[in-house]
Amino acid sequence: MANIIECQKIQQLLDWYEVASGQLVNKTKTTLFFSRNTPKEVQRDIQVLLGVPAIKHYEKYLGLPSFVGRQKKACFNQIKERIWDKMQGWKEKLLSQTGKEVMIKAVIQSIPTYSMSVFRLPLGLIKDIEAMISKFWWGNQDNKRRMQWVKWGTFCSPKSLGGMGFRDLRQFNDALLGKQVWRLFHEKVKNLFIPGTKVWNKELIEQTFLPWEAESIQSIPVSHFPMEDLLIWLLTNDGNYSVKSAYQLLSSEIRSALPSSSETEICKHFWNGIWKLQDSPSRTSIQRLRPNWSPPDLGVYKLNFDGAIFEGSARAGLGVVVRDAEGMIIAAMCQNIQLPSSVDLVKALATRRAILFAQELCLAHVMVEGDSLKVITAINNPQNNRTQWGHVVEDIKKASSWFQTCSFDHVYREGNS
Repeated sequence: MANIIECQKIQQLLDWYEVASGQLVNKTKTTLFFSRNTPKEVQRDIQVLLGVPAIKHYEKYLGLPSFVGRQKKACFNQIKERIWDKMQGWKEKLLSQTGKEVMIKAVIQSIPTYSMSVFRLPLGLIKDIEAMISKFWWGNQDNKRRMQWVKWGTFCSPKSLGGMGFRDLRQFNDALLGKQVWRLFHEKVKNLFIPGTKVWNKELIEQTFLPWEAESIQSIPVSHFPMEDLLIWLLTNDGNYSVKSAYQLLSSEIRSALPSSSETEICKHFWNGIWKLQDSPSRTSIQRLRPNWSPPDLGVYKLNFDGAIFEGSARAGLGVVVRDAEGMIIAAMCQNIQLPSSVDLVKALATRRAILFAQELCLAHVMVEGDSLKVITAINNPQNNRTQWGHVVEDIKKASSWFQTCSFDHVYREGNS
């Protein structure tokens, strides 16, 4: 329970902060909240001492409740009221089903987004909002409810599965809050290498993790340079968390737990065909010119790299060919490695092997070519790469500084032979 002595200590700390930082506390934007156990006299004395007012329940700051008590639904009732006001302002009878779909996706379901990015809304409130949206979709006739032929969960399925692609607000709420967790999660991974080496500690890994986890860890290629552990999100191309990818993950897990037909792909093709039943402009096929291999400038050596996956053997192969300005093969190499986790990682490893091969040959001016546009773009991007193979890209960038001149270019497969 609050008392005057503790309040004076807080005020003294604030005074020290103001003197040290040169910043002043804005008392017009500062409020107090007291529990029911605090006597009225103490509340009054603290307000006089601090010079700030007390707030009641459910008052807002920056559009959000400043305090959430036991009656959580009442705290966020204004969200339901805003949605109701929006829907009342629309001429429901003048809107087609397409118009209603746009209004629901672009307006109604975006209203609670700000609150859901901070709070987990009560399930009862979410059910009320979804019921309001469902009534708006089916409409009323002569003040009577129409039959709702499809349950709301089906509406939230993708159009390719027979739904309308509406958001499931509970799953979307969890995906939004997941972004806050992602920002706060900075725990470093334990050192799983043999001390003083760049070799996985196989015994430690197999004792700590499940067999399939241990196998996956040991298949991760190790960086050749010192690099900090990095947390990446596997469901996006740039390795950063996105609400969209998290929502899709949650939705797919919910759908996979439900009983369904085994012919899911046939269902997808059927619904995709339904949604595409419209006149589409004719497309003219344009044959793109594919350049053949071209020699480098005099004094420069061109390295063409590629990677291949050997299905059924859990292995992959890396290959590099070095040629001069006359197209003569100066050197070539191939290497068999344990199967990495993705095709992009195989291509990145092949690029790194090409650079290391050029160093072994003591070449000063090199031009590296490959048919992986994604890997070449990542290498030429000055920003750090946060993908599964980002550490390999950073290795390539650092190793390329060894040469007097070094460039990385994309070429179509026909020109990478």
